[in-house]
Amino acid sequence: MTVRSMTLRSIVVSAILGWGMVAPAVGVELVPISRAIEVAQIPDWSRQEDPSDRLEAESFLRLGEEKQRLGEFDAAIEAWLQAVARYRRLRDFRGIGAAYRNLGALYEDLGRWDKALDARQKQLDAALSAGDDRTQLDGLNDVGGVLLRQGKFDRAVPLFERALNLANAIDSSVGRAVSLNNLGLAAMGLENYAEAVKRLEEAMRWQYRVADPLEEATTLNNLGAAYWAIEDYDNTIGASGEALRVAQLSLDRPNHFRAIDGLVEAHRRVGRYFRAEELLEERLELARILEDERQEMITLASFARLYETAGLTDEAIRFYGGAIALARSIDDLEEEVRLTNKLREILENGIK
Repeated sequence: MTVRSMTLRSIVVSAILGWGMVAPAVGVELVPISRAIEVAQIPDWSRQEDPSDRLEAESFLRLGEEKQRLGEFDAAIEAWLQAVARYRRLRDFRGIGAAYRNLGALYEDLGRWDKALDARQKQLDAALSAGDDRTQLDGLNDVGGVLLRQGKFDRAVPLFERALNLANAIDSSVGRAVSLNNLGLAAMGLENYAEAVKRLEEAMRWQYRVADPLEEATTLNNLGAAYWAIEDYDNTIGASGEALRVAQLSLDRPNHFRAIDGLVEAHRRVGRYFRAEELLEERLELARILEDERQEMITLASFARLYETAGLTDEAIRFYGGAIALARSIDDLEEEVRLTNKLREILENGIK
């Protein structure tokens, strides 16, 4: 595998997962969308509503949110499952969907992808049962999003296409922007980069109407990655530069880091080493202000790659050494091994 193909893969993965994240394992099967909530879980709808059920359902929903904020994730999961049970007795599909939406998001944060997919599917089932177009739109994108993170791009595409059709039907600018962004990411995963650029450019046209800085910066960063994949470095710099501006204004740190990474890769690729160095200095300062050792490690490794490309062997060795020390400090054995192997390669063979 060439250096460019390795970098391209890392940029595509970063676009889907976010810079610095590790791709999850795959192997979870998608539950058919046409499936309704399991018969065994459907309560007796003929019973009269007990007012205490609604109070308890809403209390458990709020309790789960509080437990999540406190980092008590098992307790949050249990609370939301209790909310689901009570909303089922009430035949409140919107409540069921809200609880499963929370469960799906938490399972995703925890990297429990089989549970996340199941919860997202049940969220979508509830929206279908409620006949609510907007929550169906969210559910389609959320189920597809889990598949996207699992690398099942071809299976995510039909869900995003359904979401886009629904967004058009109900005239939802937000829905169009999100669905088109997701279709762009799926196209990148399938290595159809021209299609990715087309979808993401269209997503940005809707994103500007929505005026959501977080989503705007995210889509711009994705577009920058798509341009990079087709070696259009000028447009990479344009999209990533705009993402950087939006992220700085909104104090969006993840997109701030990611925009710098996109700019550094593009400037490094075309030999603008001084500008890449300036951007990395900004990145390093931000990481240290935030006291984020992982981002500092990533920055030092980026400095090392830049100096390696520029032929500055001594500087590359020095920065690889610093990145290795930080990897060891945060107990990231995988990254420590990878960086150590790279340093050994430079020491033994020189820069290639």
